[in-house]
Amino acid sequence: MMIHIMNKYHVKEKLLFTALYIVFVAVLYWIDAECFFFCITGKPCPGCGMTRAWRFLIQGELGKAFSMHPLFFTVPVLYLYILFDGHLFKNVYVNNTVLGLILAGFFLLFMVRLFT
Repeated sequence: MMIHIMNKYHVKEKLLFTALYIVFVAVLYWIDAECFFFCITGKPCPGCGMTRAWRFLIQGELGKAFSMHPLFFTVPVLYLYILFDGHLFKNVYVNNTVLGLILAGFFLLFMVRLFT
């Protein structure tokens, strides 16, 4: 799957950042912080519901996870894409197509949420 050879320090930095980000999200979830975008606009951002979706998935409630955020399953793909510097698949076209479809999905979801 991954053919790109990375500098081990580069990966360590990304994994450290990942750990810090997970702690940050956990703290926000623990203090029940609201989405900054939602507080200002009254409309959900492209990521609104993502944390709750993953919580439902961990609890085994797939239907509720999809109802919270239908693109929650793309997070691992995006993470791997970033971790491997955009070289997730052997074919550059496939890499760009997968990323483009995910981003288009987030944009379409955002537009639907914004205007409904």
